[in-house]
Amino acid sequence: MISSQTEIFIRMNSLKYLLYFFLISFSCHLNAEIKTTNDLIVFYHIRKCGGTTLFTTLEKKYFATEVHASREWDRIDCNKLKFLRAHLQFHETSPLFPNAKNITMLREPISRVVSSYCYWLENHKFWPKDKQQRTFPLNESNEAVKMLSDFSPDDPNVTLVDHLKSAKNNLQNKFYFVGIMERMDESVETLFRLLGFKHEKKIPILNTTIVQPSISKKILQKIKKQNWADSELYEFATKIFEKKIQEALKYEIVSLKSEPQKEIHYSFMDPLDGEGWGFREGKGFRKTIGKWVKDALYDRVFRTSYKTKAWVDFSLDPTLEYRLKFTCASPLPQNLRDLIVEIDGQPIEIQRETFGVWSTFTAKIEKGRIKQEPARLTFRVPLLYRPSDHDETPDNRYLGIALSKIHWTSTQRSEYHPRSVSIPFQE
Repeated sequence: MISSQTEIFIRMNSLKYLLYFFLISFSCHLNAEIKTTNDLIVFYHIRKCGGTTLFTTLEKKYFATEVHASREWDRIDCNKLKFLRAHLQFHETSPLFPNAKNITMLREPISRVVSSYCYWLENHKFWPKDKQQRTFPLNESNEAVKMLSDFSPDDPNVTLVDHLKSAKNNLQNKFYFVGIMERMDESVETLFRLLGFKHEKKIPILNTTIVQPSISKKILQKIKKQNWADSELYEFATKIFEKKIQEALKYEIVSLKSEPQKEIHYSFMDPLDGEGWGFREGKGFRKTIGKWVKDALYDRVFRTSYKTKAWVDFSLDPTLEYRLKFTCASPLPQNLRDLIVEIDGQPIEIQRETFGVWSTFTAKIEKGRIKQEPARLTFRVPLLYRPSDHDETPDNRYLGIALSKIHWTSTQRSEYHPRSVSIPFQE
């Protein structure tokens, strides 16, 4: 005999799944089928597990139109989608994308809960000091197990043991990759090898928490006791991770060199071959920076450097002379006044043509100045700025300059004869 509570739960969830399938079908141009390609990556982002760091690094490999970053299924274009990331529930999302490469990141549960609590305090410091509101992250438990299981966390008939067993099975058999936050560099390198991507040498740790309140041993013991299932899943995941490292060693990554271009019009909507840049922001993306940006900064897509040195690689013809033009912004006038731009490690003379929220710079790259393939365009600023030090904002990143568009143009005839190139392969 099914209880009335269970019957209501089943009916509600049946309607919910019908709605999910309707929305995803509608978004895929009304009559398209559910995404079946195995080119799609679905990232299950568990809070405070290093997910922002991973997806910021990974999404650089895709065009902005190929990335979807929310659970708003009606906005997905399945014909272009290659990378879906959000705080997803596996039992809701996996039926929609049965052949996707599922990936996630896990973290030691006690440190994750404490970090969630600190993050909550930091981002709600302007809220009324309600005790329940300000301590609830400490009372949430086993979030990873519940997100990665085949069951709804609201189902009264599913025990925590059931969730744990299901989550283990999914990580073992339905996930392409599970990374470990405490081993971030290894996680990114391993995943990128498996996917055939060239990886960054040093991975930036993003979305860090500044507030570090003292937490008693009694509360820490309570957290440990409550999160026993997540702890067991974490230990299970580390064993899977070790096997993936060995598997990835069989993959050899050889950079694919593009033929040099006579003209390039680059925006950060495109994939990024470079280091030192944060996630996409601006028009159509989230607004995180403080008050200095005003609304004018968000009329275009941009990335902001998080170090005093950041670079982008381009395939340019060394036999040509180029005119370089780029637009950038900074809350610190000194960063624009003392901006240094280099091509292949050598400074070039730049001219500031326009002033305002966005400033335009130009430069002439003479024939013979390009020394390597691909050519490396480097930006250096003297100072970094943290919005949270100046505005009532949780944005605590260190920022240098915001860069929007980069244009390379040449009117000369090319004398370049391209060599043969190596293509990435998997053994």
